[in-house]
Amino acid sequence: MKFLKFYYVGEAAKDLYGKFIRGLKKGKSDFECYVISIAPEPHEQLDIMHGEMFLSRYVPDREERLIVGLAAGKNDALNLIGKITEESVAAGFGGRIRDFLLDKAEREGMRML
Repeated sequence: MKFLKFYYVGEAAKDLYGKFIRGLKKGKSDFECYVISIAPEPHEQLDIMHGEMFLSRYVPDREERLIVGLAAGKNDALNLIGKITEESVAAGFGGRIRDFLLDKAEREGMRML
């Protein structure tokens, strides 16, 4: 799995993201863990999914996915998307969140999990 070098962490996940990372490395997900990644299709923006779903056979390309954020619960994930959107607009990308995050990955780098 690939992560933005400086990935986003939801407010509710501030104390849990280390636990979420360890679980993802082991192929298990914490009950609260939500993964935000760049969607595989260029015409889509982001995917938000529960950690167990992300690790399931229904996401066969998870190793190639760029994870941009971790959240504790669905509401935390949606709030985090709001924050990312605000940063995207402030950076001049408007609603092109995918382009903003890919540009960020190119500038700042990625890390492998």
